[in-house]
Amino acid sequence: MTKLMKTGLLAIALLALSLQWKEVSSFSAPVQHQHQRQHRQNQLQTRSVSWNKVGKTSPFTLLPPTTTTTSSTSLCSAAAESPGNHHLHNRQHNNVEQHTNGIKTGINGAPKSNTIPLSTNQGIFFGCILAITSGIINGATLMGLWSNSQGTAALTGTYTKSALFLAKREWKTCLWYFKCLVAWLAGSTLVGLMIPEPSAFEVKYPKGLAACLAIGATCLSFAGFTSGPNFVLLCLAAQGIQDAVSSIMTSNLCRTTHMTGITCDLGTYLGQFLRGNGQVINSTKARAFSLLALSFSAGAFMSFPLSNLFGPRMLLGVAGAYLTMAASIGVYFLRHR
Repeated sequence: MTKLMKTGLLAIALLALSLQWKEVSSFSAPVQHQHQRQHRQNQLQTRSVSWNKVGKTSPFTLLPPTTTTTSSTSLCSAAAESPGNHHLHNRQHNNVEQHTNGIKTGINGAPKSNTIPLSTNQGIFFGCILAITSGIINGATLMGLWSNSQGTAALTGTYTKSALFLAKREWKTCLWYFKCLVAWLAGSTLVGLMIPEPSAFEVKYPKGLAACLAIGATCLSFAGFTSGPNFVLLCLAAQGIQDAVSSIMTSNLCRTTHMTGITCDLGTYLGQFLRGNGQVINSTKARAFSLLALSFSAGAFMSFPLSNLFGPRMLLGVAGAYLTMAASIGVYFLRHR
């Protein structure tokens, strides 16, 4: 089972990465060509103005100073009248042709975008769903029914315990907590590979985001059929994936796994409100943090009856939630591309 699990996760990760490299290339190349073309045009325009100020014919425009048109036909005719400028004209033509090659255009010639816009309310809703799933996962691992009791929603205790056991020279236990840190780090690193240049409240790489959620669902699916240390490590990897996804998509507004910072900010807002600052209660952060805390608590509450009914296979429901979000992103992308 362990070999099958590792092989399946590796195969899915490699497939997702191969798809993502194509998406990154298709997204970045048109934008890069567009910036290069605009920069080249600005350079030619600036140099033309400087030549016209001294009353000389600009070799960059290939036109007399009195001519104001910039069409390609005029450029070609001017080049034909000036034999010495043929080489420069051909070089400019090749540069423009290279810059425009491969740019996909949409309405009014604007480059097509694979970005899916995300409103603030949609981001908060998305974060609340992930906070519920995080509460369920953390409750499942903390109950210690299928493995040793280990929190998976935050790493503060894990860092502390790994350092303590290192100081005690209990190498085996220290190594276990180090594996927990690596599992979470692997999940968040995967998100960075799939979404290399995120934008706040935008799904800039739909395929990458869907792939991350699918890999998280795979981890939880394997966890639903295993026990012991692998159960905890797979849950930690899924938590790392979902926390990184929600964080980069909402510019750190929605951190869906650990509630320490959220609780601290809510206490700060409450104190400011008691001192007469009524605006903080109606702020977006106060609303988002309150909903995230309630969602996480609801997920933890749900983990107890679900564990009694389904055992570790209750994580299959969380995996289904991940896949549903991935599928919704794919459907939206296909309908609006």
